[in-house]
Parts: sequence; structure tokens; C-alpha cells
Amino acid sequence: MITSVSVKNWKKFDQQKEWTFDKGIQLIYGPNTSGKSSLLEAIYFAFFGVNEKVDGNPTYNSNESAIVTVDFISDTGDKYRIIRSYKKIKRKEESFTLYKLVDGKEEFFSENPQDAIKLYGKFEDIFTHIIFLKEGEIYRTLSRMKSNLDEELSYLLNLQRFDVLREKLRETRLKVIKKQKESVKKDPAYLSEKEINEFKEKLHSLNNEKEKLEGKKKKVIHDKKLAEKRFSLNKKLKELDSEKQKYGETIKNIRTKYENKESLIDFLNNEIAVLENKNEQLDIKCSKLSSEKAEKEGEKRRLNKLINEINSFKSSGTTTCPTCYQKVDPMILQEAIEGFSKKVKDLENALFQLNSSINEINEEKRIISQKIREIKEDLFDLENAKKGISFIQQEINEINNYLNSLPHTENIENYSMQIEDLEDEISNINVEIRTVEKKLSSSKQEGIMIDELEFQEKFIELVENKLSEYKDELLERKLNEIKGVIKEKWAEIWDKEIWSIEFDDNLVPTISFKYKGTTIQQNLRSFSASEKILLSVILRAALIDKLLSVKTMILDDPSIFLDQESVKIAARFYRELIDNKHVDQIIMTTFDESFKELLKPEKVINLE
Repeated sequence: MITSVSVKNWKKFDQQKEWTFDKGIQLIYGPNTSGKSSLLEAIYFAFFGVNEKVDGNPTYNSNESAIVTVDFISDTGDKYRIIRSYKKIKRKEESFTLYKLVDGKEEFFSENPQDAIKLYGKFEDIFTHIIFLKEGEIYRTLSRMKSNLDEELSYLLNLQRFDVLREKLRETRLKVIKKQKESVKKDPAYLSEKEINEFKEKLHSLNNEKEKLEGKKKKVIHDKKLAEKRFSLNKKLKELDSEKQKYGETIKNIRTKYENKESLIDFLNNEIAVLENKNEQLDIKCSKLSSEKAEKEGEKRRLNKLINEINSFKSSGTTTCPTCYQKVDPMILQEAIEGFSKKVKDLENALFQLNSSINEINEEKRIISQKIREIKEDLFDLENAKKGISFIQQEINEINNYLNSLPHTENIENYSMQIEDLEDEISNINVEIRTVEKKLSSSKQEGIMIDELEFQEKFIELVENKLSEYKDELLERKLNEIKGVIKEKWAEIWDKEIWSIEFDDNLVPTISFKYKGTTIQQNLRSFSASEKILLSVILRAALIDKLLSVKTMILDDPSIFLDQESVKIAARFYRELIDNKHVDQIIMTTFDESFKELLKPEKVINLE
């Protein structure tokens, strides 16, 4: 789809001009000589440069370059920009650059114009005969296309590739494969049937011998695994016995520590009970001493408080008691202070004795607690050692029972040597087997190659026929699709249901249709000018709809040869092409005001 056109120094446009386009009918409207055709020629020039479709000198000022920029969207949805310039003083100078637009920014793509044509229209002939039509070409288009509709479709569908491929396949079948078959049959590796049978018998004998040796090897490997198992279990027995001895040493050391007492566990439990009972008695004694200490400390605090109160009364300088309001002799107060102080001193001596007793009790409790912990640790180690010995002995018994159930085995090294000898024998047989198999394989390969070559020969011949059939089917299918569009549009325009359409070698159609109960045959020569023009556009629209991915038509003044009634029909037809999505975009020019109104274009570009 064309999205924008920009020109500078191009034909009638001396200054920079830019027009944008979208989907639907994009109508360029204006009077004659307003530059409508020049705008369309700018699109053609961007793709193909100056040729017979660009009238006259394209520059407004011949001393400067004409510059045309065209933005378009390819069939993949990517955006591209063509910038082409032209200048001719002594000789023609043209430049062409194709950019890919990524986020609106130009990225260089190519300087080859063919790359732009491939992205938009695929081939120059498609663009110039189907997509782009200058003023006056619509009427003559059917006779100016290729000589035959089948040939035109073959060209558009690129069906020539089937003929090229079929010829290559035929050459391969007749020359290459035949030569390969003759070469294979001359190969000295080819064996007679008798030689093949002899080698097969030898191979069978070698395989039997190999099978016996592998069976023997398998048994030796099994016996070796048993020997390794026996060795591993004996090693485990030694480890268990060592662990058992360690537990025994633990029990012996604990018994020695406690002078080999009978029923040592009961003895230790009893010792713990005695010591814990003694601790409880010490706790009771300590509690009593602590209570006594608390009483004496309370008495001491009370006496110190009285002493402080008397001293405070003395220091106040008064001799009257604040409680009884009687005079107090200072000597009596001093005697009271001395008496209380002596009692405090006695209490402190008593508290010192109590603290000493409590500390002695706590130290004795600490020693007893330490003794209890040691006895409990010894008791735990003793019980754990006995359980460990019992568990280990059980495991030793199980291993011995399993060892007794195993068959007698030799030394592991003997088995290893036997395995090596058997592997050497098997290796030698494998060498012989590979030699025989190689000879048989070479001979078999020769036979397979002959079979494959014969199969390829038949398959290629089948593919040749299928290619021809597929080409004809594809051509017929596309032709029917195109005819279907023509029938549909013809019926919509003239309310005539087409029964059949046939084209001669010059693309002159003969149409059969039923009109008011009568079957009518009509060829191009009997069509009116309007019918010829509309049939030409219908054919183009059908080709674009069914063959091209870029669905754009560019028409220069398509209403110029139409009468007023045909203008209405044509406007409705172009409108339906867009509305029914046969084409996505129609860029056309006109000076006809009524045609513009009938078209109902999505966009109108007015040129003065």
C-alpha cells in the first residue's frame, strides 16, 4: 500500500510537496493541467525511473534534480521508503535508494531498484499492466497484456519453475541415474550369490562362537561380583569387631572405676538416689539458715533505723520529745545509741556465721551434683555400650549367616584375569565378524544402490508427471477463481448472470449469460466502450485479488471515456471493490465532479 508521495522540482511542482494516502479510495481531484497525472507518474518514476510511462522532461527546472520520495508498506507489513532523483544536462543522471523504516527512522536497505519492485508487485510487468494504468491505457489493456491468459497466469504464478524442474528431473533420469547404475555393476566389490552364501555361513558360525564366549564371560563376571561381595562383608565384620571391642573397653573401664561392683547398673542408680536424697537434706538445712539470716537482717535494719532517728533528734538541738512532749536527758539518748550499736554488732557477727554455714552447704551441694552428673554419664555410657554390643553382635550373626549361604568363590584377581582372556577372544572374533560383515555389506550396498537407482528412476518419472498435472490444476484453479470474480462483478454491475467466460489467444473474452430468459453470447467486439473499460478493470481486480498480496490499483482518470450512466456504474463498482475487500487501496485521478460525489472516497486530494 502506498502511504505517502513527496516531490520537489517534479514536472509542475517546483517546490516541495507531500501527499499522504491510506486504505480505500484515495481520489486526486482537480482540473486538467493541475498535475494529477504528474503525481501518479511520480509513483511510477520512484519504482522504475524515467521511461515511456513518464511523459517528457520530469524536471521543473532542468538545472536542478527532480526528487521523488515514496513510502509504501510491503506484503509482509514492513514499511519502506524510496528516494529517487533525476537530472539531465548533457547526460541522464539518476540515483535510487531504498530504505526500511523502523520506528519512523530510515535504515539503508538497497540501491537496486529491483528490490523495491520485488517488495511491491513482484515483477515490473505486473506493476505496469495490472497495478498502474495511465490515462487511455485502460481501454487497450486487454490486448496489451501477454499474448495468452494461460501464459499471463503462468507468469504471475511463476509456473515456469515447474517446467524447469521437470526438465532437470528428466535429464537426471535419462543420463545421471543410468550412468550410476552402469558404474555400480562394474564395481569389484560386487559378490556372486555363491560367495554371499559362503560368507553368510561363516558369519553365522562366528556369531555362535561369540555368543558362547559372552555367556561364559557373563558367568565369570557374576562369580567375580560374588567374590567382591564376600570380600566386602569380611571387611565389614572386622570393622564391627573393632567397634565391639571399643564398647567392651568402655564397660571394663567403668567397672574398674567402681571396683567391679555386682549389679553395677543397680549400684549406680542407688548411688544417684542416695546423693540426691543428701542434696534434698542440705536444701532443707540451707532453707532454715536462710530464714534465720533473713530475720536477723530484718532486726539489724530495725536497730539501724532507731539509731538514725535518735541521732537525728540529737542533732536538731531540742530536748523535747516530739511524741510525748517531755524533756529527754541527752545522756539517756547516748546510752540508748550505744546499746543499740552493740546489738547491731552482735547481729553482724551472727550473720557472718550464718553466711559461712550457707556457703559450706552450697559447696557440698555442688560437689554432690558433680558426683551425680559423673555417675549418670557413666551409667549412660554403660547402657549405651551394652546396647551397642548387642546390636553389633546381631549384625555380625546376620553377616555370617549370609556368608555361609554364598557359594565358594576364588580370589578376585583370578576372575579379573579370566575376564581379560575372554574379552581378548571376543575382540578377535569381532574383528573377523566385522571383516565378513564389511564384505557382505559392500556387496549388499551395491545391490541396494541398484534397487535405489531403479526406484529413483521410477519415482522421478512419477514426479515429472505429477508436476505437469499440478501445474495444469493450479492454472485451472486460479483461472476459475479469476473467472468467478469476473462473473460476480459482472452480475453486480449489469444484473446479468454469466454462465461461462472464455478467452482467445489475444485475451478477447466471449461471455455467455442469460438475460430475460434468453441466453446471449457476447464477445469484446460487441461490447460498448464502457463495458470494455469496466471488463478490463474487473479482470485487473480479479488478478490483484487472487494473485497479488499487495492489493493496490493506481488509475489515471478511469472515467474519461465513460458516458454518464457508465460513470455511475463505474463509481459503484470501484466502491464495491473496496467495500468487499477485493482490493485494499485505489489511487485514482479525476476532474469529474459527479464521479467524485458518486465514489464517496475515503480521502480527496484537491489540486488547483
